[in-house]
Amino acid sequence: MVTFLSGGIAGAAEICVTMPLDTIKTQMQLKPGDNVVATTRGILAIRGVPGLYYGMSAMLTQVSCKAAIRFFAFEQFKGGLSTYMPSAGNSQINFLAGLGAGFTEAAVWVTPTERLKVLAQREIHSTNPKFTSLPGAFRTILAEQGPQGLFVGFLPTAMRQGLAMAVRFMLYDEVKKMLVGEEKASPLQSLAAGMATGTISSLMNQPIDMAKSRIQAQEKGGAGNKYTGSIQCLRLSLREEGIISWYRGCAPRVLRLTIGQGIIFSSQEQISRALTKMLDR
Repeated sequence: MVTFLSGGIAGAAEICVTMPLDTIKTQMQLKPGDNVVATTRGILAIRGVPGLYYGMSAMLTQVSCKAAIRFFAFEQFKGGLSTYMPSAGNSQINFLAGLGAGFTEAAVWVTPTERLKVLAQREIHSTNPKFTSLPGAFRTILAEQGPQGLFVGFLPTAMRQGLAMAVRFMLYDEVKKMLVGEEKASPLQSLAAGMATGTISSLMNQPIDMAKSRIQAQEKGGAGNKYTGSIQCLRLSLREEGIISWYRGCAPRVLRLTIGQGIIFSSQEQISRALTKMLDR
């Protein structure tokens, strides 16, 4: 329970800081051609500063809950793997446990909330948006497409989350050891280790994230849908727009995850320790 609560609080803190970068990233992936500056100006011109937090309710709900699920699932997988693979190294256990945690959060929570967020942010320039709130978007998708409409883009989401969590959990302890050896890391050192894992993992799975955003922005089963799957999306984007298309929104995304993972990992550790002390009293 401590791991679940501390992860949720850490996730909420992270998205409150980094939400504008996620909005800019998604807009760049959905509207090819604009750079960071042009995309930001376009959002501000139509929606003002609140536009940078468009879809915030979906993201706050998503990030806090997925962080809670992530850290809880990681601990469960790690405990099970350590029991059944006693000869495996810590890095190997962390990689596999992170992979399992990433797939779990994608299946349980991330895919439907990412779908709602992308649909909301797709309409950021619309004068008559269809998805105006998280509950409204949820009801509309269920009424028009059924529960399966919430899981459009599950495969690329699961691939993105699984790879990212495997790399992050594997590298986090290793980077901390490089910084402090076997001693206890300070909050700033934990922040630095988390930021390093965020940078590396986001660069590795950027193309998958681009495919996920474009697939989830489409109507489920729409006759005019351009993208039919992750590989097809990557191939078509490469052919029509070049390799640069795979890295649309890369700068704000990498910056967001660098800052965000630093906040999540460092704050989760501190919050977990504080909650443990409170419960032990």
